Amino acid sequence: MITVSVYVLPQEECIVRVDVSGHAGYAPEGSDIVCAAVSMVSFGTVHAIGTLTGVQITVHAGARGQLDVVCSEDQARVPDVQLLLRGMEAMMQLIAHHYPDHVRIVRRTEGERRGSA
Repeated sequence: MITVSVYVLPQEECIVRVDVSGHAGYAPEGSDIVCAAVSMVSFGTVHAIGTLTGVQITVHAGARGQLDVVCSEDQARVPDVQLLLRGMEAMMQLIAHHYPDHVRIVRRTEGERRGSA
């Protein structure tokens, strides 16, 4: 299952980080449309933020499909950056709605340990 963890600032609804990890397991590697959809939304959003806003956010791509998108608080408060991050969350929610056995969305407060729910 792919887990999309969306981190918001305490006392705000400002998204500062999106961590995508896991594998959808919908189909064999190379033909998994759920994995492809999540990847496209993730990388497309990162590209759009840099291209359309000029804000260069931090991206950590790990082994086995993990992607961690991190903004500073100042970057996250740029209205267009926040709009794109909210768009990313909305698209991930749509994918999770249609493929609930393969994608889940978790909202967390920035600062929460990754392992806690």
